[in-house]
Amino acid sequence: MQAEHDAEIVVNRLKHIYKNYKIHMLVAIAVIILSVFISYTWDHFLESQYKNGARLYWALMKEDDASKKIKLAEQFIKERPRDPYAPWVGLILMSDSFSKGNWQAVDQYAKFVVQSSNPEALQDAGSLLLARKAALMDDSRAVLSILTKMHDQAHPMKLFLEGNALKDQNQPEKAKAAYEQSIQAFSQNPQSEPMVKLLLFQISQLEKTHPVPNKPS
Repeated sequence: MQAEHDAEIVVNRLKHIYKNYKIHMLVAIAVIILSVFISYTWDHFLESQYKNGARLYWALMKEDDASKKIKLAEQFIKERPRDPYAPWVGLILMSDSFSKGNWQAVDQYAKFVVQSSNPEALQDAGSLLLARKAALMDDSRAVLSILTKMHDQAHPMKLFLEGNALKDQNQPEKAKAAYEQSIQAFSQNPQSEPMVKLLLFQISQLEKTHPVPNKPS
């Protein structure tokens, strides 16, 4: 009997709570349902956007006409600046702008490429283009500053540009060391023979202009 009485008290209390807080409870339930729905809808939207971005990116990459490819890339960046593929498209536009000597556009597209959230290899590719731009502008200090921030400090092109910048700053020993490291890295790729020859030439020029003094016997 006591158990039945206690159960009746609990039921009455629940009825009282429901009667007084019915609106609040219904609102809370509605909010939970709405939150779940919004979360699902947003996740579905992001997934569809990612798939669309991937489809457009690969369509762009398959385009053989260089002019059309650049136009598609510009349209992609304009319409989808936050797309996961935007940094990769930005690298295409950055490289194209570099080849045309459009330094303002190089800096503009670099913002998409060198973001810290991007893959390290992508960031480094953008940094190399920025360093090459600085080298063409005879700004060796900027070259070294950019290269210092690269993730792959053993990248052969990074070492080559570093050697050139150090040579321009009249630091022959450091320049030679960078060239030698670059040769070692390039030597792992048989197709890099022209670069190896260029580096050997750079070292020979350094040795002519800055001969190593003979050690006293």
